[in-house]
Amino acid sequence: RSAILVPVLLPPSGPELLFTVRSRNLRRHPGQIAFPGGHVDPGETLLQAALRETDEEVGVQVRPGDVLGQLDSQPSPTGSCATPFVATVDWPQQLVLSDLEVDSTFTVPLAELQQITPESRLVHHNDFSRLLHTYNWQDRQIWGLTGNVLHQLLTLLKQLDQPAVPG
Repeated sequence: RSAILVPVLLPPSGPELLFTVRSRNLRRHPGQIAFPGGHVDPGETLLQAALRETDEEVGVQVRPGDVLGQLDSQPSPTGSCATPFVATVDWPQQLVLSDLEVDSTFTVPLAELQQITPESRLVHHNDFSRLLHTYNWQDRQIWGLTGNVLHQLLTLLKQLDQPAVPG
């Protein structure tokens, strides 16, 4: 099991998401765009793991009270299942990147992500199939598990903007 955090930054200009670029020295998914996260340690909850990994990877400490909620768990072809949590983060603040896990970070305004129509394709793995969503933003490609988490978040935000259906 693993857990990830979707950091929603709150600068004065409007909400942004923080992404990491995984270290090229990692065995799994080197150089790919991701949200902070990793495996759950023994005795740890999924949320505790997401918060710990975020602190270890980028030096951002998130208070449990800043967690907005949990998204659907996402399967990985490597056999793990990642559970994402969404949390607000006061911004700006100094990032301290783990050289072993993160090459760099970047932020994307949420409003810009909401304007992108993702590419989607069905991918077959040994034990399951899944629809993968890819978001192309500037010269970056946000795809795979990260693209799917982003897709669910943006879909939920779009639904929240819809007027209530009369009952």
